[in-house]
Amino acid sequence: MQAPVCDKEDEMGNHHCLGNGLAMPRLIRQLKGPDRSVRLEAAAALAHLGKGAAPAVPALAEALRDQSVQVRKIAALALGEIGPTAREAVPALILALYDDHGGVRQRVAVALGEIGAPEAVPALEVATHDPEEAVRRAAEGALAEIRQVVRRPQAA
Repeated sequence: MQAPVCDKEDEMGNHHCLGNGLAMPRLIRQLKGPDRSVRLEAAAALAHLGKGAAPAVPALAEALRDQSVQVRKIAALALGEIGPTAREAVPALILALYDDHGGVRQRVAVALGEIGAPEAVPALEVATHDPEEAVRRAAEGALAEIRQVVRRPQAA
C-alpha cells in the first residue's frame, strides 16, 4: 500500500488534503497512476476539494475513461463539485453519458447540471430515456438546472 493520497492526518487517522495547492500535483499524478485504489483515493480527495480542484479538470476528464467504474463515478462527482470552472470537461462528460454503467451515467448527468452546460442539453435529453430510472431522473434534474442558469440574467 502506498502512502496516503493527501498530506495531513488528523488525530483519528483520517487523511485530509491541504487546500494550499501543495497536494494538487501529487493528486493529479496519483489519479493517472497504475493502482486503482490510489486513483480512487485521489479522485475522492479532488472531489472533497471542490472548486479548489480546478487545476485537475483535464486529469479528471481523462479519468472518465478509467477502467474502474468507481474511479469514473468519483471523477464525475469531482467535476460536478468543481462546478462551472470545469466547463472544459463538458465534451468528455457528454461522451461519458453513454458509459456502460448506469451509476456512471447518473453521476455524469448530475455533474453536467452542476456545471451548467447548455451544450449538453441534447445528450441529456437523450438520457431522459435511459433504461435506468436513476439516470433518467438525474438527466431531468440536470436539464432543469441548466435551464435555470440559461434564464438567469448575466451580471453587467
